Amino acid sequence: MGMPEGSKSLDIAVLPTFSSRWLIPRLNGFKSLYPDIMLNIAARTDPFILPGSGFDAVIHFEHSAWAGMRMQFLFQENLMPVCHPALLTNNDVNEQLNELPRIHRRQNPDAWHHYARESGITLDNPGQGVRYDLHEMAIAAVMAGQGVALVPHMYIENELSRGMLVSPWPASESLSKKFCLVKPTETGINEVAPENFERWLLAEMNTLARSS
Repeated sequence: MGMPEGSKSLDIAVLPTFSSRWLIPRLNGFKSLYPDIMLNIAARTDPFILPGSGFDAVIHFEHSAWAGMRMQFLFQENLMPVCHPALLTNNDVNEQLNELPRIHRRQNPDAWHHYARESGITLDNPGQGVRYDLHEMAIAAVMAGQGVALVPHMYIENELSRGMLVSPWPASESLSKKFCLVKPTETGINEVAPENFERWLLAEMNTLARSS
């Protein structure tokens, strides 16, 4: 199907979990402000060469692949341990963290090692446990009561506020990444749609920062 007359198309590549858990649920606000912009979203887990890719912009973590591109900082992603509340008892929470099955992301296999070192919490065999590709998968496993995972707070805000997930342990300061909006140095004749999207996205990020 074609676009409505007078509308503009904007193609964005986004990390999958950020897209499904944060960006897409907020798009009603963008559509109400810019009803003439048709925003198309594709999932991309790995950095890539942006010019010639067919995308107008990317939301991704900092990487050398974006060298020479225009980059706008969005947020700092920090990881925190979370689990289903049914897994916890009245015993010491740090001992329970050591005993719970650990869930890993395949792209960050040493995360639990780093967390144990930073927090001072003893974790026997921190590298043991199942591995998943995406934060979305790890969150699904945690929601099913299958163990404890290190995930970004911004992806599980609703679950934490509703008591569906709990995190009685400190968040990590060192397990973090900077996320940016990446745009080519030249986006073509029409830059209105990318600029409007960036303006809206930064306003949403400011709201997120104030509520944190």
